[in-house]
Amino acid sequence: MSIIYLNCHGLDDPKAVSKLYTFLRRHSPSLFFLSKTKCGTLEMENIKKKSKVDGVVADARGRSGEVTLLWKKWLDVSLMSISMNHVNVTVKNFQCLPKW
Repeated sequence: MSIIYLNCHGLDDPKAVSKLYTFLRRHSPSLFFLSKTKCGTLEMENIKKKSKVDGVVADARGRSGEVTLLWKKWLDVSLMSISMNHVNVTVKNFQCLPKW
């Protein structure tokens, strides 16, 4: 299982989105957190759908507070709380018993 954090700085640019897809295909993280995406909730929902993953997208206020947590569908992730600046979840990997 791999976890990746990316400070994206500008997924409002189609070239950046293309590079993100390439990165995700190459590294195939189980869980990935994106911050400072500079794109709205609808755009992030589209990225989530195209990546074929589950996840949560925090509502942004304009171009601030953009955080998104995405994960592979085989992970058991439960949302505890979310705001424009944080995502709090518990994760259970089917390969190991303890939640974290």
